[in-house]
Amino acid sequence: MADIILNITIPEEHTIKVLQTLTLLAGKQLRLEAFLSSSSLVEWGFKFLPRGDTEPAKDFGERVIREFLKAAVKMVDYAEDRTRYDLEVSQIPPASQDVPEDIFL
Repeated sequence: MADIILNITIPEEHTIKVLQTLTLLAGKQLRLEAFLSSSSLVEWGFKFLPRGDTEPAKDFGERVIREFLKAAVKMVDYAEDRTRYDLEVSQIPPASQDVPEDIFL
């Protein structure tokens, strides 16, 4: 499969608002959540570093988009493995005890 190349243009009139938003969110713990099945909510946390002093706005925006997409892929991968795990655990007989109530007279 060929590479996917994404080109995102932020119009000049929105550049300041987008950069302010990314700057505000930088360094904060962010959470993605999704219902990937009818009853299973999956959550994944991530964060990205603030913009470097010499980092161009374009590089900063690209880095944030990469971190977001990477977090989304990790969340889905985790959810798939969690589903497998939950299924395997559900097939293990639950713990039990067999001490009779009249063990002491």
